Amino acid sequence: MCSGADQECRDKNSELVKAEFISIEQTLEIEEAHAKRGWAEMVATPGMRRRVLVAAFLALAGQWSGAGLITYYQSPMLSSVGISNNQTKNIINLGLTCWSFVASIVSALYVTKFPRRRVYLVWRWSIVTLGCEYLPQGLF
Repeated sequence: MCSGADQECRDKNSELVKAEFISIEQTLEIEEAHAKRGWAEMVATPGMRRRVLVAAFLALAGQWSGAGLITYYQSPMLSSVGISNNQTKNIINLGLTCWSFVASIVSALYVTKFPRRRVYLVWRWSIVTLGCEYLPQGLF
């Protein structure tokens, strides 16, 4: 907040310095109060165990989505089909990112309009169907 050349920051009796000092003390007290909490608190109650399980599943599901694989192998895949210009690769990457953004926004807006079970079943069977279609193509 203060630069080294500012005279008000150098004055120990300044209101600004006192306010900053009080803010630092309050932050340290809050951090000290939270430091006494242990990791065991995360699994102490059934509600917390469920929250930890949901958070872990969301992280795992994010890895299973395939976005990481597509991003990692996109450049070699494009090179293998003859697209070697970096600007063209960047444009394709931008298009995929924009499509993901639009799909996320639309999904977020419509998620409350359908029951969870129906959304889950449609998602699950579409993944199974696509897997059954793409697996033989990769094998032969």
